[in-house]
Amino acid sequence: MATLRCFVDSMLPFTVEWRKGEEVIGMTDQFSESSLVEYDVGNAHSQVEGNYSCIAHSRDMEKPLMGRADTFLDVTGVTALDNCFPVTEPPPRILPPSNVTTVPGRDAILTCDISSTVPYNVTWDRPGSSHSLRLNTRVHLLRSGPSSSGTSVRRIPGDSVASPETREGTALTTFPSSFKPNVTFMAWDNTILTCTATGIPTPRMTWTKDGLPLPDDSRVVDFGDGRLFLRSMTPSLAGIYTCHAINDAGASEIPIYVSYSVPPTILEEVKQSYTVIETESVQLNCPAEGFPRPQIQWLFNGEPILNPGLDHFVDDQGSLSIPFAASENGGTYTCKVVNPAGQVSLDIALHVLGE
Repeated sequence: MATLRCFVDSMLPFTVEWRKGEEVIGMTDQFSESSLVEYDVGNAHSQVEGNYSCIAHSRDMEKPLMGRADTFLDVTGVTALDNCFPVTEPPPRILPPSNVTTVPGRDAILTCDISSTVPYNVTWDRPGSSHSLRLNTRVHLLRSGPSSSGTSVRRIPGDSVASPETREGTALTTFPSSFKPNVTFMAWDNTILTCTATGIPTPRMTWTKDGLPLPDDSRVVDFGDGRLFLRSMTPSLAGIYTCHAINDAGASEIPIYVSYSVPPTILEEVKQSYTVIETESVQLNCPAEGFPRPQIQWLFNGEPILNPGLDHFVDDQGSLSIPFAASENGGTYTCKVVNPAGQVSLDIALHVLGE
C-alpha cells in the first residue's frame, strides 16, 4: 500500500485535488484549517508509478487561489516525499490614510489602516531619508518640527521591494499568557505544537527537545514559524519541547511537556466464569495493557472492594485471590482498568458450590 501525503498551510478554507500527470484521480471535502492531507494510491506496482500532484484550491472575496506541490512515486522501494507548501493568499491592502497637521514642538501620530487575511509587517519610510522604521500601523513622532514634515510611505511585503532597513528600536520577545505548557497525545496521533512570540524586530523561532537539537526523524518537522509538526505519536516522541524566540534585543524560551498515552485494554484470553467448591482457593485474573501502565480496581456485585484482607487480596499484577472460598463469595466480580487515557471493565462470575 502506497500513501501520498502533503501538508497544506492556509488561513482560508480549501479543498485538495490529487492528480497523476494531468489526470484528476481524487478530490477531498473542504478543510477549515491547515491540515495534513493523505491519498492512498493502492498496492504498489508498475501501473501506479509516476508523477503525482497535490493541488490546494481556495478563494477570497475577489479571486480563486491555488497552491501546488509535485512528487514522484517510485515503486522500487523509494517512497514519495511529503510536501509542505502554503496556499497563495491575497496581499494586504492599505485603506486611504488621512493627512496629519500638527504644531511644531508637539507629538504627532501617523496611522494607516490595513485589511489582510495573512500575517504582515509594516515599514514606514520618509522620502529623502536613509532610515526605515518597522513597527506596526502607527508611528509616534516625538516633538515634531520642520524636519519631520513630508510624506511617509507605508510598505508591506507583497506590494513593493523593501529598501535597506535600519531598525530604530528593539524589544525583548514575550509569549502570550494563554500558552499551554502540558499536552498529552494518543498513540499514532498527528499534531502541531504552536508557539507565538512578539518582539521588535520580529523574532526567529526555533525548537529543541530535552535540551538538545531536534532528532533526525522524518516524523518531526519544524516549519520555522513557531509550529512543530509531530507525526504518528509514539513514546520516543514524548519529552520536553522548548520553543525559543530570538531577536537583536535578546531571547526568550518556554517549554512544552509532551506526554504519550495509550488507552487501556483487557486481553482477550481472560476467563469470565469460575466454579469452585467451598474452602478451595481461586484467583481471578484480569491481564491488561496500556500506557501509562493502568491500575486495576475490583468491584463485587457493583460495590468497590475497599479493604482487601486475609479472605481476599490483590497482587502486583492486579489478580484477585480468595484463599478459602465461601458461599458468600459467589457473585459477579468486575475488573475495572484505568489510566489517564481512559478506562475499560469486564465482569467475571464466581460460583461457589457446597462441599
